[in-house]
Amino acid sequence: MSRYNEDWREISWIAKRVAGFRCSNCGATYPDRGKGRLITHHKDFGKKNDLNTNLEVLCKWCHRRLHRRYRRPTFSYGGVK
Repeated sequence: MSRYNEDWREISWIAKRVAGFRCSNCGATYPDRGKGRLITHHKDFGKKNDLNTNLEVLCKWCHRRLHRRYRRPTFSYGGVK
């Protein structure tokens, strides 16, 4: 079972096309349609929330940096993580 909606591929493709195959963070443009280098990101980190206002197109490098910045901390309870 996928964590994404069943029409996610189409939604992601439309978002990238509307964004002009450009990263919304650094502005890098991918005239080859960003194959493998552009990611449609859910701003609220909810993979089922496909509203246009919740989606942004990022290059894979900006997407990686964003997730590193907002990584949830791992808490340790009695030495067990």
